[in-house]
Amino acid sequence: MLGTATASCGLVLLLVVVVLLVREIRHEPPPHDPPPVAEQRVGMTGGEFTPMSAVESVTTFRATVTSVGTGVEGLEGRNGPLTPDGQFVVVHLTVKNTTRSPTHAGVSGFDFVDTDGEVAAPHREATTEAMALNGLPVGGDLELGQTKSYINVYEVDASARPAELVVEDADLFGPSTIDIAG
Repeated sequence: MLGTATASCGLVLLLVVVVLLVREIRHEPPPHDPPPVAEQRVGMTGGEFTPMSAVESVTTFRATVTSVGTGVEGLEGRNGPLTPDGQFVVVHLTVKNTTRSPTHAGVSGFDFVDTDGEVAAPHREATTEAMALNGLPVGGDLELGQTKSYINVYEVDASARPAELVVEDADLFGPSTIDIAG
């Protein structure tokens, strides 16, 4: 009789542990390895890249910054090299659709903020060229559960240091931020 009660108690304890582990796994964002350094620098001159895993979930998607490159001096372009007035800051990120229907995600929804509070939108031409050089589509719809990689390029002052990305979430709550200070 005592052995049966002990076995039942052990089984209940095991079940509780399994439930808690499953609950923890569901709430943790999946691990994401940053792309190799060679992939981060395709078509870029100079710069220092810092791998990271900074995550922000908004109403329609989850954005994960996988690396930030500062001090990029130039970028290959279809019509010749692009040179910043200051520096390019290059942000690699993935975006996953977390809704129950297709949603639109593009590079324009992520503004760069430096440590002095200066804000920059993605540099349209440099971002398009960086995406093309890496074989990535610019914008488009994300199907349910789909994840896409993006590269955003910002033209900022030579002394600018990354602080955060402001993520627009026009569906409900307005902007959120991702800490990219590294």
